[in-house]
Amino acid sequence: MADSLFDNRYRYDYIYPRGRSGETLRAVDTLDSERLVVVKRPAPNDAPPIRAGQEVSILNERKVLTRLAGHPVLTALLGSGQFFVGGMPHQYIVIERGTGDIVANMVSEKAARDERLPELEMLIIVEALLDLLQTAHGQDIVYNDVDAKHLFWDRDLYRLKVIDWGNAIFLEGDEVTQQGVSRQSDVYQVGELLYFMLTGGARPEIPRNAGEDFIVDFRRDAERITTRLQMIVSKALHPNLRVRYRSIA
Repeated sequence: MADSLFDNRYRYDYIYPRGRSGETLRAVDTLDSERLVVVKRPAPNDAPPIRAGQEVSILNERKVLTRLAGHPVLTALLGSGQFFVGGMPHQYIVIERGTGDIVANMVSEKAARDERLPELEMLIIVEALLDLLQTAHGQDIVYNDVDAKHLFWDRDLYRLKVIDWGNAIFLEGDEVTQQGVSRQSDVYQVGELLYFMLTGGARPEIPRNAGEDFIVDFRRDAERITTRLQMIVSKALHPNLRVRYRSIA
């Protein structure tokens, strides 16, 4: 698409597929040395009730990024503002753009050649993610959206950036929400992520009645994954919360 200017400052050349936060613009900040950013805004062409829901997600993400500001794995909140649609004011946020490769794409490209991510590299990526999640949990924040498509890995710098906190949950001192979301929800999702990376994009099958000795089926990848790592992933994925790891630590 042709370049467009948003709020007389952010020049964007692409709008990502619609998400819960409305529209995400790939942009540069013309007032900050053409810095690479993304702008999240309610979609102007959506109905007012839909835009209102999108704005809730945007403000939720702004709250998270403010609380966790300074963590090296977090994409930084760079600004926010207000724009009008049909006379109605809406909030938008501006975030540091993740650089490098999306981990989901890396896994898929390797799998297409019947290859897997190097185990050490995978563990470095996950260790950085876990550090961010532990920091978030210390602030009573559950990410609630761990997914390989939300991870940007810059192999040249060995730097991870985690995006998209619009689905985060604030526990506000509680251990679990009425909807059943807790810190262990992130633990389970990290287990899913590890399984996805280890198997080249597969999703685990978890029986609800799994016993304490449950080991998830790694299929043909089981031969090359150490027993210890299989046990760690299985414990993270265990459907019984009393068996699953209680914390990121």
